[in-house]
Amino acid sequence: MHVTSTANLTHYSYHEKRGREARDEISILPQYRGRCAHEGWQSYRQYGQCLHSLCGAHLLRELTYLSEASDEEKKWAEPLMKPLLEMKEVVDEARNSGMRQVSREQRRELIKRYDELTEENWRKHQQSEVRAGPDDEAETATKPLSAVFKQS
Repeated sequence: MHVTSTANLTHYSYHEKRGREARDEISILPQYRGRCAHEGWQSYRQYGQCLHSLCGAHLLRELTYLSEASDEEKKWAEPLMKPLLEMKEVVDEARNSGMRQVSREQRRELIKRYDELTEENWRKHQQSEVRAGPDDEAETATKPLSAVFKQS
């Protein structure tokens, strides 16, 4: 099942495949010119006509899995979950106040703190086994959040 949505519309499609072949046949993403929020699979980056955002819910789910996998993984995964949840809270508060987005300064500070934690943990655990998806996914998984957004 493939789901594409905006604030007002949702399109459900079924395709036997999960990747680009399916997305091309469904024919929404190849023509899309806005911002695409997704789970970070590198294959989405093949659609260069749109901007890309990493889905915070997917990232949080991955960190939750890692924090439950072992005590070693928990040491670095749980601290990364805290700023993600704080980001969500800040966005929810902004929306509830009628704002369309948080201030640039607030966004910059949240991303900076997250990146600092990411970089610190990456340095500490470079020698540890890194759990990632296929090789083409590992590159995105290890980039600081600000680098992922700068690519967009």
